[in-house]
Amino acid sequence: MVPAAAIFVGFLLSNMASPVYPLWQDELGYSAAFTTVIFSGYPVGVFVGLLGLGRLIDRIGWARALAAALACCVIGASIFAAAPSPWWLLAARFVSGIAAGICASCGAAAVTESFERRGSRAGPSVAGLSISAGLACGPLLGGIFADLPLWPTQLIFVMEAALAAVIGVLVITMTRSGGSASPRHHDGHARIPDDTPADPERRRQVLTAACALAFSSGITCAIYMSIGSGFLRDTLGTTSTTAAGLLVFLVFASAVSGQLLFARASWTAQGGTALAVGAIAAAALVVGVATSTAWVLFVSASFSGAAQGLAQIAGLSMVRSVTNLARLRGGYALFNAVSYLGGGGSVLVAGGLLTFTAMGTTMVILAVSVGVLTAMSAVMLATLVRTRNQSGTSMSIPDARSEHSTSRTS
Repeated sequence: MVPAAAIFVGFLLSNMASPVYPLWQDELGYSAAFTTVIFSGYPVGVFVGLLGLGRLIDRIGWARALAAALACCVIGASIFAAAPSPWWLLAARFVSGIAAGICASCGAAAVTESFERRGSRAGPSVAGLSISAGLACGPLLGGIFADLPLWPTQLIFVMEAALAAVIGVLVITMTRSGGSASPRHHDGHARIPDDTPADPERRRQVLTAACALAFSSGITCAIYMSIGSGFLRDTLGTTSTTAAGLLVFLVFASAVSGQLLFARASWTAQGGTALAVGAIAAAALVVGVATSTAWVLFVSASFSGAAQGLAQIAGLSMVRSVTNLARLRGGYALFNAVSYLGGGGSVLVAGGLLTFTAMGTTMVILAVSVGVLTAMSAVMLATLVRTRNQSGTSMSIPDARSEHSTSRTS
């Protein structure tokens, strides 16, 4: 499906640069601390794509927005391939973040609507899998190509730009055929009825719990995406970019595995498992850093990825259960914005702490933070389940076919 392919390509670029940062450090001469600055450009771009362009996306439709996201991928990959200074890398991260933000919101909404039109409620899971698959394959390919003698910091980005251009053409073709437009009129008014719960307090509780779940589960994962490669090289003496890419690949390969394993589970089981696994990942990160043991870090990376992946599909399902299709892009945008706020914020905090404290101390502080946030999220999730059971409220995903059917008869 074209929207899912667009999401995959958009997120393929997101982490592709992770294993290449050590090479750029040597070529362009910047510090490990500046790597966190470069990484911070990505979540800023994500926020622009998720929230800053929301009204425009709702007016032009999901398909045109996805085409614009893929154009950003082409631009971002081209900048990565030709970057003459670390500030250009920051610009490339920012542009790739915009692409990811658009794909995470309107791309996921397009996939959800497409599946629900065919009577399937697997849309949020497929969207989550597309995101995780792109995030997993990007760093692995980036690491493999960076170990090649030919254009180690350029070739993979040239290929990414070409792939994004091809998928962009397919999206434009889909646009002309009338597929996957936003479920709104061009004047911005919803063309399908609002089936969100009558109790706005209930909707607020569900959205808050989903956002808290995403925030707490993404911190450890973000650490591996940003400074994990440099830590392997500097502390553990591992110079292979393939090994560095494998570390980040394991994070999101584990996310995909967790999503597939729990695809048919309830969002409560997905969310509870995400919190438990995420806490273990944070504790293992501290042990791995303290002992400079590579295999412990790889185990921690795998657990952090599984936590992030499970939190993602649980959160998307929770958002869809209380959000009408006409507002779904906005709901997904809010959910993903909070997720990136947790990841991007933790990386900035880690970068600041590293300038004053040792790596081990920094990891302990982050791990304790993850533990506290995990406990708070668990309380929210348990409270939500308890109130649901007491009131008998349904938390199932609405049926898009019935929504559109009602629209035609209204």
